[in-house]
Amino acid sequence: MKVGQSSSGGDPLEGRRTPIHGTVTGNYIKMSQNLQGVSPKQQRLSVGHYPTGSFKLDVRVNEQEYFSTVVDAKSSTANWAKIDVDLSKFAGQEVRLQVVQSNNGSPRDDAYWESVTIVVP
Repeated sequence: MKVGQSSSGGDPLEGRRTPIHGTVTGNYIKMSQNLQGVSPKQQRLSVGHYPTGSFKLDVRVNEQEYFSTVVDAKSSTANWAKIDVDLSKFAGQEVRLQVVQSNNGSPRDDAYWESVTIVVP
């Protein structure tokens, strides 16, 4: 599955998002996104975790940490989390985005990526 595509069928954001096409390498997704001419509202992530595990998720913009959270049973429903990251301050710029999964001490830190999209008004 390509980054920016959903495996769940119908897309409630159809027509209101810009797909991000990037490279999935090990524990991170790396992409460049030209936001010139658009006013991005947010980056929307749909990510799953192993039922008894958890992991730290970071979003980096131009190699700088911008957003961080833990994905676990508390932050998800049925092992899937929908995460929105505000990108409005980067409107009109070309940015390098990285979505990084790392271990936070859990013995199972598996991440399952369903979709990564940019939502525009």
